[in-house]
Amino acid sequence: MNISSFNVTDVGFHYIGLRVLGAMPEASREEQNATISRSVLKYVRDKALRLMLPEPKGTYDTVGEKICQELVHFNFADSKRGRGYELTPEGKEALHLLNDKKHLEIRRRMALVHLKTYANLQAIVHCHIARNGILSPAVEATRPIDAAYVAALLRPTFGSAAESAADLHRAEV
Repeated sequence: MNISSFNVTDVGFHYIGLRVLGAMPEASREEQNATISRSVLKYVRDKALRLMLPEPKGTYDTVGEKICQELVHFNFADSKRGRGYELTPEGKEALHLLNDKKHLEIRRRMALVHLKTYANLQAIVHCHIARNGILSPAVEATRPIDAAYVAALLRPTFGSAAESAADLHRAEV
C-alpha cells in the first residue's frame, strides 16, 4: 500500500510496537495499544531528559493504535478478528533483527518499508538523489578526516564515484 502523506515520527516508536506485539501476542487490542502508548511516553520522556529538552506536552494515549496500524501497513503485523494484533513472519524477522542488535539490517529494513509505504517521503528522497545524491554522512569526530574515510562515507550514495566525490570534498576544504 502506498500512503500519500508521511508524518516524521521516531522509528523507535515502531521498534516499541514490534517488541510489545512480540511480547503480548495473546493480549487484547486495548492492552497492546495501552502498553505501546505507555512505553512510547516513557521513551519520549527519557529522550527529552537525555537531550535536555522540555518534557513532552502530549499524553500519547492514542499513539499505540496508530503504531499498530503502521505496522500493519508495513506488513509487520496483522489484525486478528475481534482481538489484538499479531506479528507476521516479516514482523517476527524484524523483531529478531532488533533483538539481536543487527542495527544496520533493521535500519535498512525500516528505511525500505517507509520508502515503499509513503509516497511523499519517496518523492523527497528521489528529488535529493536526482540532485546528485544525499550528502549527509555521519562523521566520527575523533577520527582524522582523510580522503579514504570520506570516500567510505560517500560510497553508499555515490558507489564507484565515491573517490572522485571525496576528492571534490578535499579540494573544497
